[in-house]
Amino acid sequence: MTNCQKENSLLKEKISELEQEILTSEIDHNEIVHLKQRFEDSQVRFKKIFEESTFGNKIIDSELKIIKVNKALVKLLGYSESELLGKIITEFSHPDYLAAWQILQHELWTLEKTSFSIESSLVRKDKVCIWCEITSIIIKDNGKLLGYTIIQDITARKLLENKLQQQQQDLLEAIVDTQEEERRRIAENLHNSLGQLLYAAKITLDMVKSQDQSRILENESFIKKSKALLFDCIAESRRMSHELMPKVLDDFGLKAALNEVCSQLNGKTIFDCSFIGFSLQANKHLDIAIYRIVQELMLNVIKHSNASRASVLVDIKKKIILIKVKDNGNGFVVNSNKKKGIGLQIIKNNLQLFNGKFKVASTLTKGTVIDIELPNTLIR
Repeated sequence: MTNCQKENSLLKEKISELEQEILTSEIDHNEIVHLKQRFEDSQVRFKKIFEESTFGNKIIDSELKIIKVNKALVKLLGYSESELLGKIITEFSHPDYLAAWQILQHELWTLEKTSFSIESSLVRKDKVCIWCEITSIIIKDNGKLLGYTIIQDITARKLLENKLQQQQQDLLEAIVDTQEEERRRIAENLHNSLGQLLYAAKITLDMVKSQDQSRILENESFIKKSKALLFDCIAESRRMSHELMPKVLDDFGLKAALNEVCSQLNGKTIFDCSFIGFSLQANKHLDIAIYRIVQELMLNVIKHSNASRASVLVDIKKKIILIKVKDNGNGFVVNSNKKKGIGLQIIKNNLQLFNGKFKVASTLTKGTVIDIELPNTLIR
């Protein structure tokens, strides 16, 4: 279509030159007739392509006013030809997408680019919003710059994309729900079975009385040691139950739950924890993901790094969530230590569900830094 316009422009210039020359010199009139015929044929071809295209076509002047439309655009927007002529296309744009049109205008008319494409939403006369792919091309006609625009309805494609995105979101939430439900079940079993059995064993040992006077001291020592072990078992079962289903996360939110993890895991390794941006209310599935990631990273520091100090940062921004864990421990050669790599690989796999990014940097004897970035698409 652009070629037709270029051909028209060149032919017009040539005809003008020939007509000027005919006034001062002799010239082959047959050549002029031939060029005029080519020009007329080119005009007919362009008009046919413009009018019969199944895509909405329009031509705008340098003031961005519509000076010509085809039948497809009339049908697409629901306005008559007379209602469209003289108007600016942004008058039919959804308010949320006016900025994109301003960029297009700047690219075409200020920077003088030959073409530009955007996806935007237009509002039909019946107030229905439609998605369109808009391609604009600068053309010359009789020395004037005009904009030739092709508008293609992509509403069906956009609806399908949104549907697929929602399905992916639903799948993600289903996976997280299933994981947390399984953890909840295990936590309840630990509490209701193991915890109660261990406590019953303690009560039974409290009732033990030796009939052998010579072994009283030995029995008392054995009973005292058994009680201590049972108390440790009960404490361990409670700790495991809390790790599987942290009640504080449901009751008091993510920040409180992370603070509790930092408090519980502070010991041989001193953790400096900082949490920013928690005024934004996050989706519960994202809360759980952040909690599990931080918990796993801190446990990895304790188990593998031999670090004396470590820092934990969780920064919730409008578009992204940043998690950084840094320690001064042994460090390791990235991608070569299988034992350390297993825990990190689990985190990487979980991040894939959220389209997250994972980066690890480690130096032997100098420690490890892990940076994680999650898209904040689940913020309500």
